[in-house]
Amino acid sequence: MTLLVDPPAGAVAAEHEPGREARLARAGAAGLELAELVGAPPGFAVRAHADFADLAEREYRIGQKRVAPGIGPTHGVRLPYQAALRRALTKDTRHDSPANLLLVADRLLREPELEAR
Repeated sequence: MTLLVDPPAGAVAAEHEPGREARLARAGAAGLELAELVGAPPGFAVRAHADFADLAEREYRIGQKRVAPGIGPTHGVRLPYQAALRRALTKDTRHDSPANLLLVADRLLREPELEAR
C-alpha cells in the first residue's frame, strides 16, 4: 500500500519555482564566463565561488543538511543550475588544453564547498 502525502502548504516544486528560467540563464552565462578564466586557476576558483553563491538558495542548503547530515559545507545550489553551468563550461572549454583544465580541477579540489568540486 502506498501512502500519498500532499506537500506542505507553500512548498513549490523546483520546476515551478519563480525565476527558474532566469536563474538557468544566469548559470549558463556563469559557465561561459568561467571558461574565459581557465588559464588562471586562482581567479577561476574565486569566480566560481561567487557564481555559486549567486545561484545558492538558503532553503535548499538547509534541506541538504537535513537530508544528508554531515554533507559538509555547501552553497545550496540546486542540481539543474549546477548542470547548466557545467554544460556551458564544458562546451566552451572543449578545445582548451587538458593541462590547464587539470590545473583548474586541482585548485577546485581545495575549495571547501561541495559544488565547486
